[in-house]
Amino acid sequence: MVAQCAPQTAPGKAPPPTTAAQPLVISAIGHDEVDAIASFYAGFEDEKRPLSFWRERLRLWWHDNPAFQQGWHQGVKMTSGGRVVGVLSAVPVCIRSGGQDAIGASLTTWRVEKDHRSGSIGMFEAVLAAHAGRPVFDSTPTQGVIRLLKHYGFDQPRTHLPAARLLCNSWNLLVRACGASPARLGTSLFFVNARPAGIEEAATLVDDLWNHGPAPFDDVGVKDGAYFRWYCREGRSNGRFGLVVTDAAGRPAGMAICLDMGNGVAWLVDMWCDFASPEAAAQIVSQARWHATRLGFHCLWVPHFQPAVAAACGRSRSRELPVNAFFKLPASEGGSRSSHWTIAVGDFGI
Repeated sequence: MVAQCAPQTAPGKAPPPTTAAQPLVISAIGHDEVDAIASFYAGFEDEKRPLSFWRERLRLWWHDNPAFQQGWHQGVKMTSGGRVVGVLSAVPVCIRSGGQDAIGASLTTWRVEKDHRSGSIGMFEAVLAAHAGRPVFDSTPTQGVIRLLKHYGFDQPRTHLPAARLLCNSWNLLVRACGASPARLGTSLFFVNARPAGIEEAATLVDDLWNHGPAPFDDVGVKDGAYFRWYCREGRSNGRFGLVVTDAAGRPAGMAICLDMGNGVAWLVDMWCDFASPEAAAQIVSQARWHATRLGFHCLWVPHFQPAVAAACGRSRSRELPVNAFFKLPASEGGSRSSHWTIAVGDFGI
């Protein structure tokens, strides 16, 4: 798909000479253009992260992503005179929608040079057209993009998410108050119950949980071993640890992924279990808190994905956290379903 956007001219002013005006050309990101897109992101205004970071990030989004398929529309680039001046990326996400496996598109990192923002809407419309047959998500929009999403029919299930802030280590909190550096998780770690584990052992248990555990909700991000490996893989900008809990017979009862949010704070960013079992949810929260304490974090945030999770957090006071997650369903699915909220929380720490 290629669209051209003519440069805008202020009312009452003569258009610029044709020799100076370069048409804006919007086209799909080619699968061999990762280096060019990474270079644009790395060189964007006020960007501090190096080219190596963006190359790795794009591999995570696309070629190393278990949801990536041959022919996936990776988003669009906008060029002027052959030079990239804007990019809007689309990351594939495995979901189960209406009882069927599907691939959703998560929009991310929309950046356009100031002098070429007249073509921004054309970029957005091109990506929507390319992914018209699947759910489309945006979990990190700016205020200006939020207005645009609403105009194009995106739904926001809720504006806040209840969560509990669990104290993990009061000593670390005291030390932090005295100016000590907070704990940092510089690598990915894996645990089965209380013991360290390898990624393959943990991911195999997650596969077993997904394939033989409770029936998935109607709409949910797929939480199998491939997703677990991808989300926890090395090279991400935030350290994280994956956790699998088992029952007395050694069968997997639940999984969780915790993310280092900096300043000594960990976040239980995703979890999966039989939420009809209070014991399973309580075991996950308890083990996640225990590991966060051992790793030096002074607190753990636990979003209330389900009522069972809120109950597992005990008497800790619930706090409302702002969330700007939006989604748009294909027209064939007949509008919004609030159950897509389970996708918009916990599956997009990409």
